[in-house]
Amino acid sequence: MAKDTNPLKNFALTVRRHDFVNYKKQRYEVVSITTEQLSQFLSLYAEEYTYQAETTHPESGPNPHFQGRCRLKVKKRQSTLLNHFIEFFAENLKDKRADHKAIGALANFKPEHHKDASEFYCLKVDDSTEPGTQVIYPVPEPTYDGSDLFIGEFLPIKYQWQIRCEEIIEAIVFRQPPPLGTILSGWQRCIPVIQDLEGSHGKTIFCKRQQFANPKDTVYIPVVDTPGQIMGALAKSGVNYKRIFLDVPRDLPYNDVRKVFMLAELIKSGIFVSTFYASFTSRLQQPPAVVIFTNREFFKNEIDSWAPANRFEFYTIDSKGGNLDIKFDFEYKKNEETKPVEEEKRSEKKENVPPVDFSRAMYVPSPTRPPGHAHPSQHMD
Repeated sequence: MAKDTNPLKNFALTVRRHDFVNYKKQRYEVVSITTEQLSQFLSLYAEEYTYQAETTHPESGPNPHFQGRCRLKVKKRQSTLLNHFIEFFAENLKDKRADHKAIGALANFKPEHHKDASEFYCLKVDDSTEPGTQVIYPVPEPTYDGSDLFIGEFLPIKYQWQIRCEEIIEAIVFRQPPPLGTILSGWQRCIPVIQDLEGSHGKTIFCKRQQFANPKDTVYIPVVDTPGQIMGALAKSGVNYKRIFLDVPRDLPYNDVRKVFMLAELIKSGIFVSTFYASFTSRLQQPPAVVIFTNREFFKNEIDSWAPANRFEFYTIDSKGGNLDIKFDFEYKKNEETKPVEEEKRSEKKENVPPVDFSRAMYVPSPTRPPGHAHPSQHMD
């Protein structure tokens, strides 16, 4: 074995699957190491491991072996790991009179320098590898395949409004001519606000499909955290987003809705800033497509003060007759009874305050200035 190492966690490994071993100019018969045995051994000391069986053909003859890597639970020296191997596989020696260290000649452990490169090499597929012998522990979690989004081989478009919405988004992302009557303020400024007052018309599945089809530059964000937390996450992600979907719940308080619109404006400008934990992160990028989805109904008197008409374009999903479509609808009905929450609270407080009876008020001299003592300002020339 080469020069011993300092205690390490990551090792590359080669374990020969021969039925013999050469040790100190002696040849000993052994029971070939199996996949089950190697996995049992590695499970004792490694928190993760990967290997597969392969057979190379050097001039000396076929060389069947396991090629793999492992990450140990506790750091160990190269010699210590080899000693564990010898203890575990000593019974594989057929000649019980043989030095049990002979079995160690079947294994070679080396420090691993690059996990990804090592794993790629261990799981490669070529003429030397044996199909179906790959072992990966722990078993990786299955990746999401989007099967709930597919109909046959196609991503489904169930509602007409989804087609129109996709056209608007792509026009913003790729600076293309928009559908007639949309993006009136230009792709640099336009933030579509899509209202679904009835609900259950596929807004969430639409956003999920967009993120699945464009995983590197698209994100769907249900507004359950504060706008500051959302902005901080976007700033530190380092991703140049092209599509950002904000989902505003129906019962979100007025003040929080107003902040979401302010957040959308900042994102649309391509400015991402985080000041959490006394650290400052700032990132700039091209203006992405920002779309707000909501089941909430907005009234004109409610949004005039914080939703510029030349920035936000409001749409509604019309479900009459089951023919869903996005319709441009900026002329919202006025509801004079709808007031911001803060104004309602202030009005309630004013109504509950009893009138003051000034006829019963009496003069109380200041404790810091005795009665009859002139104020200093009266002595000024």
